Amino acid sequence: MQPERSSSYKWILVASLSFVAFLNEIDRHAIYALFPLLEKDLGMSKIALGMLGSSFLWAYAVLGPQAGWVGDRFPRRYVITLSLVLWSLMTGLNGIATSGNQLIYLRVLLAVSEAFYMPCALALIAEHHGEDTRSKAIALHLSAMAVGQVSGGFLGGFMAEHFSWRTLFFMLGAAGIAYAPFLLLMLRPTARVVSSLERKERPSFLKAGRIVAHVGTLRFFAVAFVCYSIVGSVMQTWLPYFLFHNFHTSLTAAGFSAAFYLQLPTAVGNLVGGAIGDYFATRDYRGRMLVQAGSLIISAPFLLSMGMAGTVTMVALSLAALGFLRAGWPPNVMAVIFQVLPANLSATTYGFLNFLGNVSAGVAVAIASGLGARFGFGAAFASLTLIHWLAAAMLLIAAFTRLKKDFIAAPAEPVKILTHENHKN
Repeated sequence: MQPERSSSYKWILVASLSFVAFLNEIDRHAIYALFPLLEKDLGMSKIALGMLGSSFLWAYAVLGPQAGWVGDRFPRRYVITLSLVLWSLMTGLNGIATSGNQLIYLRVLLAVSEAFYMPCALALIAEHHGEDTRSKAIALHLSAMAVGQVSGGFLGGFMAEHFSWRTLFFMLGAAGIAYAPFLLLMLRPTARVVSSLERKERPSFLKAGRIVAHVGTLRFFAVAFVCYSIVGSVMQTWLPYFLFHNFHTSLTAAGFSAAFYLQLPTAVGNLVGGAIGDYFATRDYRGRMLVQAGSLIISAPFLLSMGMAGTVTMVALSLAALGFLRAGWPPNVMAVIFQVLPANLSATTYGFLNFLGNVSAGVAVAIASGLGARFGFGAAFASLTLIHWLAAAMLLIAAFTRLKKDFIAAPAEPVKILTHENHKN
């Protein structure tokens, strides 16, 4: 194996998966820009619209741990490609739905097929990168997801106003299926250097769960993950509706603005947060978690200002500040997992966190639909400030009371690319 080839491939891998992440977010979020139209065309109530978000999150959550375990037990390149094909098919089928209930069922199937992607993709990227580039690589992938959310919001509103929301789903489904063969060619087989912590036989699903549950750092980290998931899901689900009804924007403007002013700064913030996380991680074992906590503390007040804003301009400014400042969290999540658990449990761990985060987020989205109908969604958004601060508190407690005990002294090394010579040997 040539070192230069391995060094270049780890970034080619990030680029290949980033496009998948882009498609993933468009497929997932385009529907939120269609809420006012679905309310009219299919007669969906606010509770039913909220269920489009909640049903996805709950199904995604239920499959999270199993999906992560599958990614740790089987070749991740195949799991990722199959996930892409299946969720693209489910996206296309949205275009033939004739009732709100059918859309909800399809959202559940979309979630089931998408659940296998994120744990595998983040673990695969993290495996190919060392402690000095891990968060930066993940940040690039997450930034593509942020751009996908912007594109989903814009395309959802634009297609609904100028063409057909059904055509949108057909196009998105076809794009994912067409990309799948190319992706499989780009994802090469790899051989990871196995540490002493991983030389035992691969744990069963239940044993893996017990191992993860006994890591004290992850208990606090899981609460922070839940809080972050609640804030993001409530905003993503109800922001277009909030802008459309409170400020009388068009569907296109509501879908685009809800994503653009939050996710574009998030894309930039992810890159900054990843670079800062890598910088401090090489100087202090608590560096990544402190970056995450600081990011959540300073960004929380903008949830309050966004919810209480009286103009679209103030909403946009609050969203931009929030998106940029809270981005210290996402690119460092998998990197923190790699600090406290061996790499062969990384996808499983992320899957368990996804389970907790999405179950809680699904409940929060449903609660927000009721609060929004009674008090307005501005008040619901403002209340998320306290949830952000709770997440930061959990991270600080973990960083100063548990992380030192759980920290793996020698974090997992990057994987090696399998060449033809490797296979022969």
